Amino acid sequence: MEEKYSHAIKAGVIGGVLFIIISVISLAGDLLDINAIKLAIGCLVLLLAIIIAAGTGALAVRFARSSLLNMTDALVVAGAAGLIAGVIYAVMRVIVGFLNAIMVRKEVNDIISSYGLPSSYANYSFLSGWAGQCCCAPFVIIAVIIVAVIGGALYAALIAKIP
Repeated sequence: MEEKYSHAIKAGVIGGVLFIIISVISLAGDLLDINAIKLAIGCLVLLLAIIIAAGTGALAVRFARSSLLNMTDALVVAGAAGLIAGVIYAVMRVIVGFLNAIMVRKEVNDIISSYGLPSSYANYSFLSGWAGQCCCAPFVIIAVIIVAVIGGALYAALIAKIP
């Protein structure tokens, strides 16, 4: 395996571990019964997810700086790191959605709360939380890859000065 891809794997795993931490923070926020804190933690987790995804791409380019020849190499390395971190994050979101459905059973009456599983009568959200995350997992992975590539490109262009 080329050295630059081993650096991408390291950066992706580091980003994935950080995604696991914010997923646990998100689950802890869901267990609270105070709506203002739930909203604040939800916004914080989204902001941290964007920062972690961009940081993962930048970290991959930083680790592999010596073996990168041009901007295309930097984008590929950042994308590979984003793929690994995105898969870890998507799997963790499914696990957290499942745990959330078990621990925080709430009645769901509308399509927004049930992640697209409509119900016209009182329905419990046991299946909807993790099923919705399973459906959204590919989009989460793609979003993390895109943001990681942007972060890697910014680092490569502005700091590493890779042509």
